[in-house]
Amino acid sequence: MRGIEKAQTGTITALAVMLVAALCIVAIAPVVAGEWYYKPGYPNYAPSGMPDFDQKQDNWKNQTTGQQSFCGPVAVANCFWWFDSKYANHSGTPGDGADIFPLVQNYNAPNPWWGSDDHDPANVDDPATPWPPGNELVERLAWCMDTDGVSTGVPHSGTDVHEMEQCIDNWLYATGLNHRLYEHTVKMPEFEYIMEEVNKSQDVILLLGFWEWQEYDWVRIGGHYVTVAGVNATPPGSYPLIGTIAISDPFFDNAEATGFGRVLPGPHGYPHGPTVHNDAQYVSHDHYWVWHVPNPGETPEMSPGGFWELSDYGYGYSPEWVLNFTGLNCPEEFELMQGVWSGNPEPMIKTEIEYAVLVSPLPPISFLIDGWVNCTDGNSTTDPSVTVTNLNTTEVFIAATSASSNYYQVITSSYNVSPGNVLHFDVSKGNSTEINHTVTKAEMCAGGFTQNATIECGPEGTCGDVNDDGTINMADVMTLWYDYANYPTPGAHEVSNDWAADVNCDGTVNMADVMTLWYDYANYPTPGAHEVSCC
Repeated sequence: MRGIEKAQTGTITALAVMLVAALCIVAIAPVVAGEWYYKPGYPNYAPSGMPDFDQKQDNWKNQTTGQQSFCGPVAVANCFWWFDSKYANHSGTPGDGADIFPLVQNYNAPNPWWGSDDHDPANVDDPATPWPPGNELVERLAWCMDTDGVSTGVPHSGTDVHEMEQCIDNWLYATGLNHRLYEHTVKMPEFEYIMEEVNKSQDVILLLGFWEWQEYDWVRIGGHYVTVAGVNATPPGSYPLIGTIAISDPFFDNAEATGFGRVLPGPHGYPHGPTVHNDAQYVSHDHYWVWHVPNPGETPEMSPGGFWELSDYGYGYSPEWVLNFTGLNCPEEFELMQGVWSGNPEPMIKTEIEYAVLVSPLPPISFLIDGWVNCTDGNSTTDPSVTVTNLNTTEVFIAATSASSNYYQVITSSYNVSPGNVLHFDVSKGNSTEINHTVTKAEMCAGGFTQNATIECGPEGTCGDVNDDGTINMADVMTLWYDYANYPTPGAHEVSNDWAADVNCDGTVNMADVMTLWYDYANYPTPGAHEVSCC
């Protein structure tokens, strides 16, 4: 069961409610090693799996309240950076200036750490381009999803989950990746569904709601976005405890602070500044227990935010941490339930999974490149040789051709070609021509394009290579001489390419051609004194 899924059209497409007959309160057991699945790492450049960027940097605050409000764009930046690294050139390095997957691009930060590049840490944020409006990845996402109302001018606190959805859709379309990736959103998702999606290489962003029971009603204090870094897919034997989740949290580095989680590539000086994790190798993947809430909102023990609760979120910190999130990231259906924290020092804040925003790969779509090869004189040439090289990825495609046709085709997929890729065509049949073609979004949507080619057609071979062995040497001289002289008998030696034998282009093959070829090959009497020239 997955919860309530909101499709891109905004309609509710499915509803599922898990019913549990009985609840057994059990002691929290230690996490068992070996049961975790983490998002894998990629060398260029998410070597520790899901990145863990920090929202507490630059001027990333609500300009009215001063709250650090950028958890939404940071959580999506983690997701985008991971996908961009997955599809990057794995032999490349941050700072090499190479960018073959356009989800995250080089935003030309003024002060790169290693070199201007899509995966340079300064491409996450560079304080030299202060917010607002900023320039780098996180700030572009904040503008895209109207965080704090910055792009529309309509004041609100944080990021609306549906604006986040629309931003991701728009971003994928603008980068031409809507044929590779898509966004979908689930309200009050089931934890089993989250585990399934993470295991299928989906990226999952969670909106956590902070709820407090105040006398007679549940009150939503605020909300916070995180990115799923891993899941423990083996539930313990008893409800309500179901399992554990690892998150990249833009606000806390709980694994570093408490040891509950994993810290990669190892301890890196906690507490540290907020820019340390802009180098994506440094992460704090924080572990939390996940409990089932069978009937959200029905009792003081069951808040209405979702079916699943991160039961120990925020424990070990002063309760005042929740003040930063007061009123932040509130879905419209909870607006009338908002309130402020009571100040109760007891750990009474419930942290519910209100929404999951997922970015998922689409199945590959066939992509056809085809065309016809013609001669400059209007005739066609059969069985041409056509090689297509993607200059962005270095992948090479050999076209299928026919001995009886001038048609060629290459069948590849949307996983091998993207908008903006430059395809280099090398077309030959005797002579050759080269063409560069930049793939457009329209061509991706159409499933391919036609690229015709025109070449100079004429006799094949190399002037002077009368035996067509690919080399001009004394054997060609002797073959031409013996053929012309009928030595030792007529037909004992014959040239294989008559065109290549008329080396002085006078329309007749005779002893003058023999001497021209010989003298050219021998550089007699001086280099360049005699040179072959076929018509």
